[in-house]
Amino acid sequence: MNIINPYNGPEHRVYNRTFLNNVQVGLEFDTCKGKLADTETLNGFISEYFNIKTTDQHVPESVSRIELNDQDKQIKVIFTENSATAAVEAECYRSFTDTMLPLASRLIAYAEKVCNIKSISTISIQKKNTWKIVADNGRTIKEIYPAALRHTFNEQHIIDMASMALPDEPAFRICKEVDMNIGEGVMKAALAAEIKNNQVLYFNLDLNASAWNVGAAEAIEVLTKLNNIIYCAFHDIVSDNIITMMKEKGDINDSHIL
Repeated sequence: MNIINPYNGPEHRVYNRTFLNNVQVGLEFDTCKGKLADTETLNGFISEYFNIKTTDQHVPESVSRIELNDQDKQIKVIFTENSATAAVEAECYRSFTDTMLPLASRLIAYAEKVCNIKSISTISIQKKNTWKIVADNGRTIKEIYPAALRHTFNEQHIIDMASMALPDEPAFRICKEVDMNIGEGVMKAALAAEIKNNQVLYFNLDLNASAWNVGAAEAIEVLTKLNNIIYCAFHDIVSDNIITMMKEKGDINDSHIL
């Protein structure tokens, strides 16, 4: 599988603090229509891989989606006839290796054991990050907007956003998207500024790396490579100010970062 990392990024480390909202791993494959109605196979799979006791209740033939959640609904796993997805909220996320790869192994097992799929048409990772900015000391969001951008992101990624004339509306959204070829896949970066009012704005950075036509046996290896690309992209896009904050101990104050 030819996955190319276009970045010369740093070595991986687990930071004390993070701006993550959630992380998602997804698989798409040829349909296994009807397999979700195979009660014995499906219940056996759920019992084995999720430690959930199942019953012998009949699953109607119309079933095309199953959703599993943890008690606090911070972890969600969804199975359909042609996909499997695991999403984790930031509160439950520790690292990609510790949190997401075990869930990804279950998604792959679903494709193999329930759907009899050996090749995954698309495998992807999505990470969503958010920064909240609050204007104070009598300033408005529009006054601090260029400085806030440069405080949060590296100049080469936001020079166009920082220099543009802002709309007159009290609330608006500015966004840009970049697609990067990574061999047999693509890395998409979406950066947005959402101005809520004169005092509050949110910066959002969504990173999505995907690979195509991945054998189930090599899916974990490919996911590890995709995560490395996202990790390096994040470090390329955000400023040193953000990385310094992530190294510090304690919770990040979500009121402002300036």
